[in-house]
Amino acid sequence: SSAASVCIRDRIRVIEPRRAQNMTIMLSRFKNRTFADVRRAVDELDTTLLTVDTLKALEKFVPTPEEIAALAEHADTPAERLGKAEQFMREMAHVERLEERLQSILFFTQFQARFAALQQEVHVLRTACGEVRDNVKLQRLLELVLAVGNYINGSTFRGGAFGFKLGSLQKMLDLKHNNGKGTLMHYIVDTLEAGDKAKQELLSFMAEMPSVPAAARAQPLAQLTSDLAKLGSGLVSIEKEVTQIDDSSNKFVKVMTKFHAAAAAKVTKLREQFASMTEAYKALLKFFCEDATVPTEEFFGSMQRFVGAFLQARQDKKIWAQQAAAAAQSAERMKKLGVKAGPPGAGGPRGGGPKPGGLNPFAGLEKGSLDSLLMGLKSGTDNRLHRKSFRGNANEKKK
Repeated sequence: SSAASVCIRDRIRVIEPRRAQNMTIMLSRFKNRTFADVRRAVDELDTTLLTVDTLKALEKFVPTPEEIAALAEHADTPAERLGKAEQFMREMAHVERLEERLQSILFFTQFQARFAALQQEVHVLRTACGEVRDNVKLQRLLELVLAVGNYINGSTFRGGAFGFKLGSLQKMLDLKHNNGKGTLMHYIVDTLEAGDKAKQELLSFMAEMPSVPAAARAQPLAQLTSDLAKLGSGLVSIEKEVTQIDDSSNKFVKVMTKFHAAAAAKVTKLREQFASMTEAYKALLKFFCEDATVPTEEFFGSMQRFVGAFLQARQDKKIWAQQAAAAAQSAERMKKLGVKAGPPGAGGPRGGGPKPGGLNPFAGLEKGSLDSLLMGLKSGTDNRLHRKSFRGNANEKKK
């Protein structure tokens, strides 16, 4: 044991101690493998040994020119007289263009996952553009929102607007009723649920754009552009590495040549899909009269929040209806017992529901008036009426 410790202490070391220690820790992942096995795996593209994590670890310990020069001074020294890190570096220094070779193998190993993820993002965005652009129910619903907004603003300078920015949509629909119960969104839902068949059909507008939630979570276009460019530059590097090796029988050359041809065709196709998606998104922004610089995550994020608020309003109405029914039953029981009922509109034990008529501040509108507002909006007729049932301004005029 003492002799062994002396032997270890007397080994030749030329690598900086901290770097050598970290390298020794990294090398522990190659259990039951010699350094020659690792070198052979790099030469022959053995991905069973060279996993993504292993390749990333090896990249950190590519010998520097100074380390190679220091090791060259001990070229005739037996391996067992060198430190463990020195032994490994001397072995790996025999691989030509080691850093570039490791980068190529890492790209080869990661390509399919990176390509599939990018392709999926592009597909989701392209599909969402079509779903939103062709969603007639959504368009009719937004017309209704605009008509109601114009009615609320009446004769103010915000009344008679021809449209609104999607970014201001949530502000409009969050307008609260003066009685503190419900919002403009609840009124819109109430109008559709109580309307004719044509209006009730609008309640399912979100079913026609199922890709919007995924599109809202997609990477920004700038990031997707960068990722696509990196796939292209990676293939250029692969091609360069293959040309550096004269031996056509080399396994690295054979595998990478075949891989490059297939991957290049995939990337070319993806570039076409990406271009189609960006054109579809530009057309979508133009259709909604949005600025051409609006990011995809902002546009689809606004759309997703609108859908979420709409669904929440429908859920609120169901809960309020249940609370009102429970309160009515409780009042009826108390009446039979001769107990005086609580104030109307308490909405159950939590008082969560609106007072009767609280969600219909447009009580002065006769049946069919909203339809008249919509027709006026389409024909350009000015239907400016002033109402103060909601707090705040509903519309932000298009600029």
